[in-house]
Amino acid sequence: MHNAITWKQFETDVHTLAKYIKNDIDIIIGIGRGGWIPAVCLSHQIGVKEVYNFSIQSYNCLLYTSPSPR
Repeated sequence: MHNAITWKQFETDVHTLAKYIKNDIDIIIGIGRGGWIPAVCLSHQIGVKEVYNFSIQSYNCLLYTSPSPR
């Protein structure tokens, strides 16, 4: 199930989150599959220039199940 929000609500949420982050943040790490856009928007909001990404892949289906994430 997906919970859709408007772009305006997304901007409001990023702004609200930015208020709770301390000023001593050096980098932001965005998680792949949905976290990169919030990470970049948050970096602009709080003025952090270094944004990195992190991605995890795992596959789970009826034909093949990976014993652990790759």
